[in-house]
Amino acid sequence: MSAGIISPIVAVRLWGIDWTCSFDGNGRLRQVRVAREWLDAREALRDTLVQALERAYAEMPS
Repeated sequence: MSAGIISPIVAVRLWGIDWTCSFDGNGRLRQVRVAREWLDAREALRDTLVQALERAYAEMPS
């Protein structure tokens, strides 16, 4: 895992897929795990997918 991961690390369910994600304290998606590697979310994913994951995370029960 990258030293830049802020936490929490959460599996966010979106479109029937569990996405392993790292969020900052403001609920902003920072990194996503793809093929065993942590990638910068905005570089790896299109903004619409990043926004959808952030929205799904915000709607998850605490």
